[in-house]
Amino acid sequence: MSHSLNAQELHLARTQKLAMATVALAGLVLALVVSGLVYQAESRHLERASRLALRFEATALDAELMRLSTVTERIANDGPATRALMKLGLGLLGRVETRALNRAVLEHALAANPEALGITRLMDDGTPLVELGEPVPESMVARLIDELEEQGTVSKSGPWALAERDRIVLCTPIRASGGALLGVDLVIFDASGLHGIVNAFHAMHQGTVANMVIRNTADGPEFGFGASGSMDWLHRPEVIAAIHDARAKQPIGRVQPSSVGGGHVLFRTLLPRFDLELVHLAEVGGFYRAASRYAAWTAGFTLTLGVLTLLVIRRLLRPVLRRIGEQTDELHGLLEQREQLLDSVRTSEERFDLAMRAANDGLWDWEFKTGKVYYSPRWMSMLGYAENELPAHLDTWSSLITPEDGERTLTVIREAMHDGTDAFGIDFRMRHKDGHWVDILSRGMVLRDAEGEPVRVVGTHVDISQRVSTRKALEASEKRLRAERDFVNAVVEATGTVIVVTDPEGNIIRFNKTAERVSGYSFEELCGRPLWSSLLLPDEARRVQEGFRRILTEGVPDRYENRWKLKDGSTRLFDWYNSVVRTESGEISFVVSQGYDVTEMRAAQQALADHKQELEWLVAVRTAELARITDYNRMLFQTSPIGLALREWDTLALVDANPAYLQIIGYDEAEARALDYSMLNPPESRPVDDQTMAILSEQGRLSAYEREYVHKQGHRVAVQLTSSLVEQDGNRFILSSVEDISIRKHMEHALRESRANLARAQAIARVGSWRLDHHTKVMDCSDECYRILGIELGVPLSLDDYWSRVHGDDVDKVKDGLRAARGGDGMLDVTHRMLICGELKWVR
Repeated sequence: MSHSLNAQELHLARTQKLAMATVALAGLVLALVVSGLVYQAESRHLERASRLALRFEATALDAELMRLSTVTERIANDGPATRALMKLGLGLLGRVETRALNRAVLEHALAANPEALGITRLMDDGTPLVELGEPVPESMVARLIDELEEQGTVSKSGPWALAERDRIVLCTPIRASGGALLGVDLVIFDASGLHGIVNAFHAMHQGTVANMVIRNTADGPEFGFGASGSMDWLHRPEVIAAIHDARAKQPIGRVQPSSVGGGHVLFRTLLPRFDLELVHLAEVGGFYRAASRYAAWTAGFTLTLGVLTLLVIRRLLRPVLRRIGEQTDELHGLLEQREQLLDSVRTSEERFDLAMRAANDGLWDWEFKTGKVYYSPRWMSMLGYAENELPAHLDTWSSLITPEDGERTLTVIREAMHDGTDAFGIDFRMRHKDGHWVDILSRGMVLRDAEGEPVRVVGTHVDISQRVSTRKALEASEKRLRAERDFVNAVVEATGTVIVVTDPEGNIIRFNKTAERVSGYSFEELCGRPLWSSLLLPDEARRVQEGFRRILTEGVPDRYENRWKLKDGSTRLFDWYNSVVRTESGEISFVVSQGYDVTEMRAAQQALADHKQELEWLVAVRTAELARITDYNRMLFQTSPIGLALREWDTLALVDANPAYLQIIGYDEAEARALDYSMLNPPESRPVDDQTMAILSEQGRLSAYEREYVHKQGHRVAVQLTSSLVEQDGNRFILSSVEDISIRKHMEHALRESRANLARAQAIARVGSWRLDHHTKVMDCSDECYRILGIELGVPLSLDDYWSRVHGDDVDKVKDGLRAARGGDGMLDVTHRMLICGELKWVR
């Protein structure tokens, strides 16, 4: 008997250890699986949120760029300026008149569009015509000129960001009605609005390191603009490689994350109307930090539940196992009774299961005393699990529901138990086996015993995910529509143009702030009143009504000009563009009128026309004066004693030369024109000639320098040459003045020989010479004089230095001799003592 009891106790101990080890392992595996699923779901949620934010940012940037592009096109398509460019191309208008007219138009455009900070207008050959406001970088202008030279045209492009300024540049071609290219406009805009959008979205997300707009070129991604520090990331090879890889693997319409070497994640989408890409780069650790934190919390919570379960099992399992042996005999007697009951239970369960399947609901049954929970097969399949795949206890439900929803649900059940209502209903989310969340509607009832104490809770689960998704989609759509409405209202109120919206009868229903400021009327004063009876002059009201009826019948945009009578009694001229808004059935619901105040522009155009007539008269007068000046200059050119020559820059062919130049080289005019310029240059001077040509090309002028020409008779002629680079009608020429310095060079040579002979004579006679400049008190000494005085050659010698070497007793005598020489015949003959190299010597 004792041996049997010991064996039984040993068996119970083993069973207890095995059960605890199994529960511990299951808890650890469950914690790992649940945390992995939580991390995966939260990561996808973060990626979806980032994709949605990126689309919102792209929409905002596209709207702002489209607004600036519209301003650029409006400036480029100004009628008078376009017609002036057409006349210039046909030779009907001069460049000066065209530039003046275009400058006036563009000055008005800058004044009318405060966001435009500078305009550069180029002609169809790339030549700058007008530059106003902030300058466009020369590199950008050079790029457009290259495109014009290669393709003969230029396309609408931009925006281009300026590296060191908060600016962008938009390029728009100016075309005639037939499509011919007349010129190109480069408009500089304040980019603070674009940078504000980019910086706002940059600051919204954790881990963001770069948020930028790029353009794809043949040389790779090119930076457009972006948040601070974004351009540095675009220069990294791994980021460039990730952009290329994402472009190859994903359609640009889909916003999907891509991994980047170095622990980063990249999102990108397209701004299709500008051929730009919006790129968002985030550090992986920062981007997925929330998912990692939530997964770690879930794992810790699951492990905690596992530890608590082990403690409960350890405490409860031993007495339970002991009682198993005692109750085994009783169970044998109850088995037969159980089998009988099972038959009736099976029948009831089959009926209930059929009813639950028909309702497509999941059943759960929670017994308070045992803590067990029954989960029906439909309850498990609703979450992706097979029948009996999950443990039948409350922890299963707790591990699949969010902590907040779990606490809220238990609170509802406790309230139903305490207030006696018993029935309850609540919705919450549970995690599917695949990792996604399922929205559940749970209805239940509290069952009580004979004393009224709650003993169990029975309820059902209904999958309402589709219903919740539909509701959320509807809420998101409403939010997006509200945002779009607010954006449109902000644009209408912030624009610098007059915007008036009327119903089909012409009654005013919208009047923006600019219209209020210009007209002097408030919207409340004009709301509901007909447009033509409130603001138009009587003689123009009928014409506007006719145009309004034409818009309603034809449904096409209309453009015209008319005058408004303002509240203060003054009138202003406006250029109007009208369009219609239709309902889904195609009926016109609103007429939108956008007006630009052109009062000053039309006055300026009239002033330009008057000024043009005056300029034409002045041009005629100046042309006559220029002809007289040209004849006079030609006379000076021919009679100049200094040789003058004009040569082509590219070939150095002689274009013109005066008689003095022809006399220097010994050729007549016909021979000089046919002569190759290299024949005038000695062979040893060619390297110098190449250097002087380079200096002339860079500086445009070459100062006077001496060289030699080869005369027709073969001897060399020394000349002094000065050259300038001049341009005329698009061609470059070299204008040179040539002076014959042969006589001067002979005299300089003779002077040098005389000085050399004097120096040799002084050295032989041991006689030195010096010359005193009475103004500077500096003595110019010969080499022999330096040797006599014992001073190093070339050292400057002042009069004070000389006196310091004269013996003190002889200083007055020498000074008296100098004064006598200056006041008499100029001769100085004095013998005195000097201290030379430490010795006292007599000199004369």
